[in-house]
Amino acid sequence: ASKYQEALFWANKVITSGAHRLNATPLAIYSSFPSTPNVPAPPAYSNVFTNNMQNNVTYGANNAEGIWDAAFLSKSNVTGAYANTGFVVTQQLGALMGITNNTLSGSFGQSNINTFGFSTGTYRSFARLYNLYEPGDLRRDWNISPYLFNGNTNGRAPILSVVITGGGGTGATATARVSNTNRITSITVDNGGSGYTTAPTISFVSTAGSGATATAVVTAGRITAINIVNQGSGYPTSYDRP
Repeated sequence: ASKYQEALFWANKVITSGAHRLNATPLAIYSSFPSTPNVPAPPAYSNVFTNNMQNNVTYGANNAEGIWDAAFLSKSNVTGAYANTGFVVTQQLGALMGITNNTLSGSFGQSNINTFGFSTGTYRSFARLYNLYEPGDLRRDWNISPYLFNGNTNGRAPILSVVITGGGGTGATATARVSNTNRITSITVDNGGSGYTTAPTISFVSTAGSGATATAVVTAGRITAINIVNQGSGYPTSYDRP
C-alpha cells in the first residue's frame, strides 16, 4: 500500500511541474483533411509517434506529451551471435509487434526490409479495440496499422481470404473468423453463388497461419455452408470483423 502513496507523490510532481501537456499542433498533412462531425479533430497526438520515429527527445510544444521514454535491452551487433549481421539494432520488440514486413522475395521485398526493418507482426490488436474507434477517428490508424508491406506491388488485399474454386459454379464468397488463439473457428457464407454441381475446394490465403481445411455443402446449386475440418494455427486476428 505504501507504493500507492509513493506513486501519488511522483504523479503530483509531474502534474504540478507544468512541463507536460498534450501536443499542440497536428502534422501539416492533416490540414488537407476535412473535419468529421462528432469525431476528434486531426490529432496532434500523432506527433508522439513521429517524434519517436525521428528519435526526437527535445522538449517543446509538439514534444511535451510523452512523460517518459522506454528503452529496450538489445543484443550486441558488434560481438557475439549477432555480430556483423548488418542490423543497426538487434532486439525483438519491433520484429514481433511492428508492421508486418517479412517478405524476402519480389521486387520490393528485401528493399522494404532494408528500409523499414523486418517484422513478423506476431502480436496484433484485436478487432474489438479496432472497432471501438468511430469512423473518421484518425487516432485509430496511428495506434493500429491498417496496412502491411508487400513484396511485389502497392495495393489492397485482405488479411485473410476464403478461396472457393471448382464445383462448376460461380459467385460464392465467404468470410472466416479467427479466435484469440489464432485458429479459424467459423466460416460464414456471404454469397452462395449459383450453378454448383459438386462441392468446390475450400482454401485460405493469409498473411500468416497455416493448416486450416474446410469442406463446402452444396444445396440446389448454391453453397449453403462451409464446415471446418481443421482450424489450423497462427492466423491473424487484427481484422476479423465480428
